[in-house]
Amino acid sequence: MTEKILMAMKFTEAQLEQAIISPLGEQGYPYAVGSSIIRTEEKCLFQKICGISSK
Repeated sequence: MTEKILMAMKFTEAQLEQAIISPLGEQGYPYAVGSSIIRTEEKCLFQKICGISSK
């Protein structure tokens, strides 16, 4: 019985990503593939957290 419960709790990486990305999208947070984001190392990706206004 415990083994069946554990099997149901296992996630693949893709399932885990989707479980996190979907609810964030529903709350208005856009999703972008990391490799598609062009920025310098110094640029903060989380502007609200860093206190940077959008320009």
